[in-house]
Amino acid sequence: PIEFTTPKVEVERVSFSSAETATVSVSGSGFNPASAIGGQVPLKDKQAGVFVSFGKFAESWRPSEGNDKDTRPISNRSRFWAIPAQSYTDAMNDTLIGETFAEKCAVDQGHDPCVTLNEDGTFEATLEVSKADADAAAAAIANPAAALVNYGVYSYAGSSAKVASYETYTPIEFKNPTTVDTAGVKTTFGKGGTVTLSTSAEGTVNVPGLGEESTTDGKVTFSVPANTAVGSNTYTATFTPSDDTFLTSTKSFTVTVAKATVSTSVKVTKKPTKRKAGTATIYVAGVRGVTAPSGAVTVKLTKGKSAKYVRATVRNGAVKVSLPKLAKGKWTVRAAYGGNANYNPRGYAVVGSIKVTK
Repeated sequence: PIEFTTPKVEVERVSFSSAETATVSVSGSGFNPASAIGGQVPLKDKQAGVFVSFGKFAESWRPSEGNDKDTRPISNRSRFWAIPAQSYTDAMNDTLIGETFAEKCAVDQGHDPCVTLNEDGTFEATLEVSKADADAAAAAIANPAAALVNYGVYSYAGSSAKVASYETYTPIEFKNPTTVDTAGVKTTFGKGGTVTLSTSAEGTVNVPGLGEESTTDGKVTFSVPANTAVGSNTYTATFTPSDDTFLTSTKSFTVTVAKATVSTSVKVTKKPTKRKAGTATIYVAGVRGVTAPSGAVTVKLTKGKSAKYVRATVRNGAVKVSLPKLAKGKWTVRAAYGGNANYNPRGYAVVGSIKVTK
């Protein structure tokens, strides 16, 4: 046998902007189908399931306590009915009420959409939440028996069944909408920069990877680290207002980082001759304070139509190489860098000369 827990309704989200209309997921558990037997059509004397609705209800709204419908006004778009499968089938097959019941369960007509209340007492559905709709439904009650004051998601038994355990209330709060805005930032590796965000109220802004700051006159500035990776970096700013009557808001923005430019140089530490090789150090200078360049470098030595090449890999901005034996005369020294993830490639540039005398 199935063991049923206390009926419970869980709502995906309970805090909303007063200006928005949202669709949220709603799930229920513990609703023993046998506990609710309908008192009127369409499910009279059948397992009547559970109504779930969003609305602006009175403090005292529970059917089991004798409160009438005026205490729980709802709009057609903000409710659904979880019905046991057999009850749904029986009602559809009833020649007197089947057509009416089918219309009542037709989602596209804006009436109570019907979902299945499973044998284990669970259900899943979606529900539309709109403060404007709830206020309009409440205003349509000309002379309510009690003040309509509490926004919430409510559940209670269907077809006039009165089951106290089916009656649940999940408070819904509405807050003033807020915004957080910023333009994207473009910078270069090693340069860093700043990004300024504007908010519609005072509070704090948290940006993972950049930090958390309090606003001043609706603005806050973050430093972009100099070693921010090359490419398009997406950050998400979360604005938390100081005034709890305002809603938290988020905004994503990008920091686009371009590759930096290098300069190359070669320092000859042992001049080559026509009989002996020489040595030199190749330097590739990037941006001070961040990752030094690494990658392939080539030194080109030319004299007239003669050319010799030295290839190596720079690590941390420098590499020692051997220079080939060279014939007498003046050799022009050029260096090129192949680039890497942080630095642009650089073509051959004259970095000096070697005069071979012996």
